[in-house]
Amino acid sequence: RIGEKDSFKSNVKKFSPVIKINSKGENTFGHTAPYPVDLPELSIKAFTKEGDVVFDPFLGSGTSVYVATNNNRVGIGTELDSTYYSLASNNIKLKTKEPSQLLIFQD
Repeated sequence: RIGEKDSFKSNVKKFSPVIKINSKGENTFGHTAPYPVDLPELSIKAFTKEGDVVFDPFLGSGTSVYVATNNNRVGIGTELDSTYYSLASNNIKLKTKEPSQLLIFQD
């Protein structure tokens, strides 16, 4: 588990892939370049402490914000694309442990 003493014994970290294309060739994730939760979680836990602000200027599907929030950080993100904004907003609401603490704005 990330954050435990043994998790940094190697400079190589394996991540599970995101499988977004089903057997019919359809994108089931809704985003063209999703990444696994482990990726932002590793960075957030390694380089921030609880209560810090994590800002993602290219929110995409919202992964970094809900991972930050679920790890007791303040997750903030911006997204210009309205389709990705909707995707991120829904993902953040569904995957955040305490959704009552969320503020989501759209211009």
